[in-house]
Amino acid sequence: MESTKNKYGLVIHGGAGTIIKENMTAEKEAAYLETLEKS
Repeated sequence: MESTKNKYGLVIHGGAGTIIKENMTAEKEAAYLETLEKS
């Protein structure tokens, strides 16, 4: 199979709503940051 490089990508953002920092646990913040790094 031949490898090709794509010049374009498509991102669909569904929104995260309003995230209030005071209501976020350290674990949930770490999960959000990890997922953002992967994307």
